[in-house]
Amino acid sequence: MGMSSGEELKQFMERWSSLRIGVMTSDFNLLLDLVEAAGEMRLTLFPAGKEENGEVPVDCIISDRVGNGSSQIPGGIPVVPVMKDAFATLQRAAAACMGGFRPSGLIVGIDPGKRPGMAFICDGRLVSIGRAAGAEDAIERVHLAISALIPDDALVRVGDGAPSSRDAIISALLDDGMKVEIVDERRTSKIGRYSDEAAAVAIAHTAGNAASGHTGHEYQKQEHRE
Repeated sequence: MGMSSGEELKQFMERWSSLRIGVMTSDFNLLLDLVEAAGEMRLTLFPAGKEENGEVPVDCIISDRVGNGSSQIPGGIPVVPVMKDAFATLQRAAAACMGGFRPSGLIVGIDPGKRPGMAFICDGRLVSIGRAAGAEDAIERVHLAISALIPDDALVRVGDGAPSSRDAIISALLDDGMKVEIVDERRTSKIGRYSDEAAAVAIAHTAGNAASGHTGHEYQKQEHRE
């Protein structure tokens, strides 16, 4: 039997909080944007420099001196480029640290509501969590994650609660050509400090009903009639 979403989230947070992401840039405004986004994502940034023993004390490096493709420096430390959005840049960096860059499959779990909880799973591995500012922000974060992680395939699973938020998210993602499933939230948990994120993890791991061609509300009414 697999671990619960709460246990998975606990293990993830232990790894996430220990990540050391280095930044190599002389652009002060870029640095401010990254620091602000890192604070929201509960990540810590460090100057990307070498210690006296010659080792780089970070798990990965964000640099504005590399091209669009990610690379590595001696020692296997990933180096990721600066993207148009600070959130996407940090998500790619964190995923590179945790082995989630360029996955075969990306599943995004969304717990809809005033501040939707979000979870991003690459090839079965949880690589990022967060809370969006609202439905519109959640939609944008899905697209930013896809541009940052570059998966071969992507699926979004949205909980069936909070109808207004849920339907706005589903409708917009379907209009954008995304594959979307609606998940029964009765099987998800909202207990603990990161309750929305834990629910999003559970939603991401739970197969739902395809929402093709319908908002969540319309789809549920059709399913009920059947």
